[in-house]
Amino acid sequence: MNFSQAGITFAPNATAQMNVVDTLVTNGTGGILIQPTAGTAKVSIIRTEMNGNNSYGLRADSSGGGIVNASVSDSQAANNTTNGILAVSGSAASTVVINRSVMANNGTNGVSTSGASATIFVGNSTIEGNQTAAEVVTGSIFTYGSNFVNGNVTNGTFSGPQSPQ
Repeated sequence: MNFSQAGITFAPNATAQMNVVDTLVTNGTGGILIQPTAGTAKVSIIRTEMNGNNSYGLRADSSGGGIVNASVSDSQAANNTTNGILAVSGSAASTVVINRSVMANNGTNGVSTSGASATIFVGNSTIEGNQTAAEVVTGSIFTYGSNFVNGNVTNGTFSGPQSPQ
């Protein structure tokens, strides 16, 4: 099935929580869009495939005014035309923590940030086969040092290491 918008859109106007578990999101304009207008969007994505979308797999976007706190584990963002996982910020923070996941064969970036308050943390994950593995336009992408980053046209640059606690 082809969608003319994101397969899942979460756009709360107050603090809210969403869990996406054991789900396939494919053939949309985008996979999962998190875009709160106020409050904090607290999102957990587990064992989910965000594949083959005509843009991104996951877009965590706080430019609408709300804060995004998202975690992705045991999941895959692959074969999307642009980004596997993208964090975008306006004045509010957009944070994505990725663990034990795969960002592969995306047309542009495996993971990417845009906006001074956009941050991605990546651990125990594979980023391969993308144009660029980690692309920081603005913001930050931190690695826990336990990732497999191979087979990309360019690996890009992580903002720095992050120590597990």
